[in-house]
Formats: sequence, C-alpha cells, structure tokens
Amino acid sequence: MKIIINEEDLTQNFHKYRKLFVINAYKLTNNPDDAEDLVQEAYIRAITNFRKSGFKNTSFISWINTIIRNLFIDSNRKKKHLNLQYMDDLIIPDIYDETRNAEEKLAAEDYKKIIQTAISRLSTEQQRVVYFRHFENLTFPIISGITNDKMGTEICRMRSALINLRKLTQKVIY
Repeated sequence: MKIIINEEDLTQNFHKYRKLFVINAYKLTNNPDDAEDLVQEAYIRAITNFRKSGFKNTSFISWINTIIRNLFIDSNRKKKHLNLQYMDDLIIPDIYDETRNAEEKLAAEDYKKIIQTAISRLSTEQQRVVYFRHFENLTFPIISGITNDKMGTEICRMRSALINLRKLTQKVIY
C-alpha cells in the first residue's frame, strides 16, 4: 500500500478500496443507498481528520472502516429514542390487515401496547441489542463491533432481554 503523504494520496487510496468500504457499510446498514451515504461521509471525515492531524501509521483500510462504523453508531444514537411505530409494524406485521374484524384489531392494538411497554422497561443495553438484532436485522458479530463489546456479551444480553420480555408480557397477557 502506498504511503499517504498528502490529500491526493489519501483520495487515490480511498477510491482504490471504495468497493470494500461500500460492502462493509452495507453490512451495517442493509441498505445500498445508506451504505453509499456512509462511505461519502467517511471520505469527508477522513479528509477533515487528515487536514487536522495527518495520517497516523495505521492501516488505511482499518482507519476508514473505523470512521464508517463510528458514523453508523452516531446515526443510530440519534435514533436512540426508537421509532415505536416502526417497531410495532415489525412486531405485529399484519396489525392493519383489512381482513381483521374490529375485535381482532383492538386485540392487536392492545398487544402492540404491551410489547411497547415491555421493551421500554428493559435496560438500555437490552433495548439496544433487541433493536439492532430484530429491527435492524444485524448479526451478533456486527452488533459487537458497533458496541465494542464481546459477541458473547451481546448474545447474553439478547437472551436476558427475551427472558425479561417474556416475563413482562406474561404478567399482562395471562
């Protein structure tokens, strides 16, 4: 790999590995447009950081992937207060099914509120792993990369969250 001395070198290396960066961003976002946006933002951030402090003797690819991951985490922090309507549609995808009668729709709405309440009562870490795993469809290795925790920790949090959700919803439903 070429040593990065100036912005032109940085730009050349960035374009050389651009496809790799888009693939890694896509693994985080599961959306090609969002992946492209992340890569473009990462390029801007890389240029800005390079102007401020130059390029440290680290792997260029790792540096850019870290920027991409951090941008993804930042964008998800902005969504910290989860869009519950979005979550509800995923939990009960056919809640607005036109073939349901009024009684079934009311029952589905009640169930949706129970799930919302139960999720809100989980710890922040458990809410995060439930959100990433079930609503963003991320794998545990990706989640652990985002949170900088071990994969086993995230799996344990998910298991605990599911147990807690089961307990919280059983109290109300049954």
